[in-house]
Amino acid sequence: APAAGRAASRLIFAGGRSVTASKVLLNLPSNAIEYLSRDSTLLGSSSAAVRRLLGAVTTIPMVKVYAWYDDAWWSTKLGLMEGAFTAATDGAPLEGRYHDG
Repeated sequence: APAAGRAASRLIFAGGRSVTASKVLLNLPSNAIEYLSRDSTLLGSSSAAVRRLLGAVTTIPMVKVYAWYDDAWWSTKLGLMEGAFTAATDGAPLEGRYHDG
């Protein structure tokens, strides 16, 4: 593990456990990022550059769907186990990926 310092971050979790990482990805919705502690290293006064970067983040509305079919026709009839699709509609564009297996 990298040593905590300029090129690494030490993450401390609610139970007291910590980990040091050279890169951190916050896979959180924008409202969850807004509720992070203001005295955290990420949002503290010494992290003006990080606050500017977070302010530049754009959000993309999306949803994850799990569906069950008695006959997975894309597999049994078409032989497709994974792929992507795009559908042009009058409303919002519809894009998706599927993976079975």
